[in-house]
Amino acid sequence: MKKFFTLVMALVAVMTMNATVVTLSVSDFTAVNPAAAIDQTVKGVRVQITNGLINSSEVRIYKNSTITITAEAAMSAVVFHCTASDAAQYGPGCFGALDGYSYKGMTGTWLGNAATLALTASSAQVRVTSIDIYTDGEVPAEDTWVADTISVSEAVALAAANDSHDHFVKGVVMDAPFITYETFGGKVSFWMSDVENPTDTIEFYDGYAGPDAAKWASLELAQETLHQGDTILVYAGLLKPYTKGENTIYEVTAGYYAEMLGANPDAPQVEYEPITVAEALAIAQALAPEQGKSLSTPDTYAVQGFVVGISTTKENTFYLADVAGAYGEFQAYQCASVDRTVVEGDFVMVIGKISHYYGSNDKGEYHNYEIAKGILKHVWGEGIENVTLTEQAQKVMIDGVMYIVRDGKMFNVQGVQVR
Repeated sequence: MKKFFTLVMALVAVMTMNATVVTLSVSDFTAVNPAAAIDQTVKGVRVQITNGLINSSEVRIYKNSTITITAEAAMSAVVFHCTASDAAQYGPGCFGALDGYSYKGMTGTWLGNAATLALTASSAQVRVTSIDIYTDGEVPAEDTWVADTISVSEAVALAAANDSHDHFVKGVVMDAPFITYETFGGKVSFWMSDVENPTDTIEFYDGYAGPDAAKWASLELAQETLHQGDTILVYAGLLKPYTKGENTIYEVTAGYYAEMLGANPDAPQVEYEPITVAEALAIAQALAPEQGKSLSTPDTYAVQGFVVGISTTKENTFYLADVAGAYGEFQAYQCASVDRTVVEGDFVMVIGKISHYYGSNDKGEYHNYEIAKGILKHVWGEGIENVTLTEQAQKVMIDGVMYIVRDGKMFNVQGVQVR
């Protein structure tokens, strides 16, 4: 009898994992409260949460925690079902709160072909009521919806009607991208107006730089990419109204910037007053991070200097100094944008937040003074390639004004030849 029971249970397990869809309900899990690391195998599927809680109504994944699902067979689709309040805020499937979650259609569905799926609750905690796991190439029937392209006016109307589909929205950028949190986290917000009806507006809220949860490298790069008056296309994972007091605004959430349809040739540019490398170095040295951490300025700076070294191990990393050929203690670290090829001796501007990293290794403690993930532009020789340097540049003071002498020519600090 015992052998027969064991055989039946084994067959049930095989049939469970061979099924097209396996549903993991809250009742299938063992309660975990208070919050802790979770590692449970339910119906042949392993579920791991770095910091979570399980009670009688929900599996809770706390902010900045990761849920990893591992199945015996390759998964073709995964659907999270969340509490009603979470679904209303983050969209069906709570895809607006999960990094790495590809979403499509009404349910918020991960589509792919993998035995393991790891998602991070980066925007907020996620409260899951059940999880559907599809195998054998099957996907939910409602995922036959294909995102269409609509105007801002149409998006506003759909948001007001609590539409649950995803869309591409065409509109005109109204302002420079900004962040809604104290620190930059790879996502930005901005407002868009309708092409034909400029009084109809919608907020692109906390969105990515591209599909597959691609983050913006920096706020400055987003502001260099998108300008007031640009006509663009964005992806809206969800359109929804947001009401605060008597005011209601409409939002694109769980979205990303998709395409530039028409750049505004007269768009206002963000202007920065340039500072020297020595000034930038002093600002960085005044920051006092804890060991093993980095501390950045709240403000954005534009640092001008000569490229005196190029890293061979870190992409788009350059060392800067105020005099060509000098030692460069300040670095433009892994620039997010570089206008053209950089060679030693170039006079450049790097835009971004100045930071100080206090680290240690087997050789002891060290300090990095830098602008990380900034924007690099050439100040001299804009658009000129294959410049050959034959003489070191020098600074000179004439009647209280600083000039730079290079290759027998004299330039002012803006790079304009004066003699």
